[in-house]
Amino acid sequence: MLKRDNLDHRPTEQLSSRSTCDSLTDCRDRSLGEAPLVSIMIVTYNQERWVEEAIHSAISQDYPNLEVIVADDGSSDGTKSIIQRIAAKNPRRIVPILGSTNVGVTPNCNRGLRACRGRYIAFGAGDDILLPGKITAQVAWLEADAGRVLCGHDVEMIAEDGKFMDYYSSHYRLRSGRGAGAVIRSGTPFPATSAMIRRQALPSAGFDERIMIVSDRKLWIDCLAEGGEYGTIPGVYSRYRVYEGSLSQRVARDPQVELIAFEDMLLILSSVEVRHPTYASAVRRVRSEIYADRSWQALRRGQFPEARQHARRALRESLRGSWLAWLSLALAHAPRWFVRDVRRPGSWLYRHSRYVRHRLG
Repeated sequence: MLKRDNLDHRPTEQLSSRSTCDSLTDCRDRSLGEAPLVSIMIVTYNQERWVEEAIHSAISQDYPNLEVIVADDGSSDGTKSIIQRIAAKNPRRIVPILGSTNVGVTPNCNRGLRACRGRYIAFGAGDDILLPGKITAQVAWLEADAGRVLCGHDVEMIAEDGKFMDYYSSHYRLRSGRGAGAVIRSGTPFPATSAMIRRQALPSAGFDERIMIVSDRKLWIDCLAEGGEYGTIPGVYSRYRVYEGSLSQRVARDPQVELIAFEDMLLILSSVEVRHPTYASAVRRVRSEIYADRSWQALRRGQFPEARQHARRALRESLRGSWLAWLSLALAHAPRWFVRDVRRPGSWLYRHSRYVRHRLG
């Protein structure tokens, strides 16, 4: 997921300190005969506490042919001045794209993406840290096979103060494969902050600006839809900061932000269904699961009419494997005292269903 704490979404302002390509896929790699040019794109917004470390972790990579694009989305703190100061000291490596106004997460990502000229593009945020050897290792994997499109790796999860929390792989399985099916069904195969992508595989429009939060998932689907390969290399090559104000935490805790992510997912699925009809069956299955999940969330809040509505939508999308939607629908029609009872640790359903314990407990 794009890790930013700003959700304002207004028309994109075209800002760049240099001439860029007319499209994301028309630029030629300027480094023929050398190590291929890699662009590291860092998006920032009000991250003055960490942005200097993020930029230095990028420019200090041991890879010889590198540019760092820093796209700031109209920060109101000291982020922009820090970017300007570091860029002035490293004019051949850093390209600052400083927005005068706030345009939102996805448009700002496209603002940075348009400035990228590399054969490969690595993604990061102003509160992430790239670890030594990242770019070299990922380029080696992608260069080994022209059919390889997207590369990721494990990351360290760190707290606001930089203290180690855990590895991403301790909570989520890192995946490799081919095509977009698994990304549609199960989400991104590795953390977005670990991703490096072959620019030639990017859609001409870049990130879909209709999607406010989870536009990275749509981008990976578009890049892999024609059957490209994605893979996870061994090793830990970046640090991902987890704190209360980060977007990932707000999606988990703020109902309004979570609703935006829900609407984003429905839009992604509708778009994929139209653009890539071979994945229509997977799209319907995932849409059913999303509605079923919304139904359980409504049950937890005691919103029974909404729970029934979402459960019916889930069942209309797909009857296959939909017992959770049927159970949600049954509970949504049950007396409220019964639903309160199944939430009790001593109830039979609570003891025998991990899903109920997770959703209603």
